[in-house]
Amino acid sequence: MTVLVQALQSLETDYSRSGQAKVFEQLHPFLQGEGVRLGYRDAAQELAMTESAVRMAVTRLRRRYRAALRKVVAETVSDPKDIDGELHYLIEIQAA
Repeated sequence: MTVLVQALQSLETDYSRSGQAKVFEQLHPFLQGEGVRLGYRDAAQELAMTESAVRMAVTRLRRRYRAALRKVVAETVSDPKDIDGELHYLIEIQAA
């Protein structure tokens, strides 16, 4: 769980530095499936964006989260070949 939190915090920092803290705040629930309750329409209204723009922003957020997660995992393994195995393990335990 620590690895997941570190990746999320790294991503939040990146969004804040680029002046998009509000975007991150509204969209990060979509990373863990919580955004479904919020809905794209509500997020779009809150951010003054179209619903399709929010969907694209969520897609980009997910892509950036995967990259941040990969980077954090890379710092925890001694052999870069182990990164994919560790990522698969994280996915398995998170789904359980």
